[in-house]
Amino acid sequence: MRFGFHPLNLGPLATLESIERIVTAAEQHELDSIWTGDHVINATSIASAYPYSPTGTFALGATQPVLEPLTFMGFLAARTTRIQLGVSVLIVPYRNPVVAAKAISSLDYLSGGRTIIGVGSGWMKEEFDALGMPFEQRGKQTDEFIRLFKEMWSQPEPKFEGEYYRFSGITSYPRPVQKPHPPVWVGGNSKRAMRRALELGNGWQPGWSRPDQLRQELEDFERVAERVGRDPKSVELSLIRPLQIVDEAREPHRPLIGTPEQIAGDIREYQRLGVSHLVFNFRTSHMSEAVETVERFATEVRPLVA
Repeated sequence: MRFGFHPLNLGPLATLESIERIVTAAEQHELDSIWTGDHVINATSIASAYPYSPTGTFALGATQPVLEPLTFMGFLAARTTRIQLGVSVLIVPYRNPVVAAKAISSLDYLSGGRTIIGVGSGWMKEEFDALGMPFEQRGKQTDEFIRLFKEMWSQPEPKFEGEYYRFSGITSYPRPVQKPHPPVWVGGNSKRAMRRALELGNGWQPGWSRPDQLRQELEDFERVAERVGRDPKSVELSLIRPLQIVDEAREPHRPLIGTPEQIAGDIREYQRLGVSHLVFNFRTSHMSEAVETVERFATEVRPLVA
């Protein structure tokens, strides 16, 4: 099982001091990954429902920091030496796909092959509108652009003919370090996200699911895999979930919120379901508490599941 923390580029922890202290702690304690989220801008008023909140409310305030993820990952690559750098998820339609493919291959090259590219089609219509992107076509564009990425990353003279983009007679060097390309992990719990992961992905990251929810989602995933004709176990399973370490057990118990022993038990349950990479959200907006969470996880929780 591998472990990481998400995201450091959005919200109150997205300050230079916080980022450097948290990333230093993660690298020193040999965590496996650091993750970013993707927003280019925020909106002062959001009518779109956030899919990973029971109320549909997006927690990031309009005046809180939003660091562009690919730029931020370049900064992280220069500040680290071994930890993997992930984005979950890059909203694929937001960017010209040729430029995005080039930026990602540059990141993989400069980091020595440490990138994981989570992908998704997005949910905030207000952001699509601000960027001049067609919200209703985001699913089709996402599928096409992922195929374009792979062509750019893997072929010496890439060619592409799609509905939205086409090119030939070009090269793009240096190519990514990871072969045939950086791993593409598809985010989302929907049937369309499942199909995208099976048709186009190396991994699947289905949101913030509790073990009981994940068990049901995996049954759906297996049914989609049968229709697509791919072994579902060939797709790496990851999960993002809030983490909070406390000294005394709390009831009712929520997964990954509890004592080190409770959290270790939760991790083993996710592991039994096939999760190979757990990514934790901080349940704090304070730098010192976030650093303490990284340190306590590494010294008190991880040894219990090693």
